[in-house]
Amino acid sequence: MRRVLASLTRAGTLGLQFLDFDNFTSGSGFRLSGKWLKRVLIAAFVIGVVFYEARTSWLQSRILSAYARRLSYTVELGPSPRIRFPKGGPFDARRGYVQIPEFERRLESAGFRIAAQARFSPSLDWIARLGIALPYREAADAGLVVRGNEGTVLH
Repeated sequence: MRRVLASLTRAGTLGLQFLDFDNFTSGSGFRLSGKWLKRVLIAAFVIGVVFYEARTSWLQSRILSAYARRLSYTVELGPSPRIRFPKGGPFDARRGYVQIPEFERRLESAGFRIAAQARFSPSLDWIARLGIALPYREAADAGLVVRGNEGTVLH
């Protein structure tokens, strides 16, 4: 123990400061302060997290799954004040979803009324406004069934 202290004391008298990270000076005059050491360590940590995320997508999966839990809708009586329909895309065009607003207008002009319609949660409405495809359960077959007041199939 005395030998280590004596070595450190001699190193200190020679101008070498091994353990003082707040005020380290190398032989070339480069000064490394504690502030710079903290910045280098933080940068190394951030780079490590970015590489880990690029390989595993751990953070992305946590953020997106937490956000997905807030996406919901309810079906309520009457027309929805904030309903959104797809604007384009081959799948939506092929299945006729882009034509729903026009189809709805024609039916209303013929005397039909909307009995119930979906109400989006604020989170679901926000991603719909951004143009992101909304999550849904895909039906095994495509088609639209229009029922009359009595429940009979009209189209």
